[in-house]
Amino acid sequence: MDRPEFTDSGDSFTETIQSRTGLDSREAAQDAIVATLWTLGECIPEPRARAIAEDLSDEFKTALVDAGGTEEVFPIDEFLDRVNDRERRSDHIDEPAASTHVGSVMDALSNRIDRSVWLSVLAGLPPEYQQRWGERSPVGDLSG
Repeated sequence: MDRPEFTDSGDSFTETIQSRTGLDSREAAQDAIVATLWTLGECIPEPRARAIAEDLSDEFKTALVDAGGTEEVFPIDEFLDRVNDRERRSDHIDEPAASTHVGSVMDALSNRIDRSVWLSVLAGLPPEYQQRWGERSPVGDLSG
């Protein structure tokens, strides 16, 4: 997985993740987002990935859709391990904290995309994913 070239320096999604995770740069936040979306893309069918991607910037769309849509089923611990491994390859993240990063990305994503799309994504994943990320954050809509 190569790091995409980011062109949208004002992306509110990146700013949200940087703020929530405490990462010290936009690049680190973008790397955390890409690692999470790529891993999510491995778990879900391509049509669901494309539905989510409609509400993301081009760079993030690529990470989600290009992951393959292989619909791999793996426990949440493996999800976190995969994100952690991908973040370790980043030049911008020294000590990955995958659980915090993934939680922040998934929470922001659930608030950014249509609720029915999010629920259909969760319905295709093991119950532990639904339990962890099934509720929207009380912070409201992060699409702007």
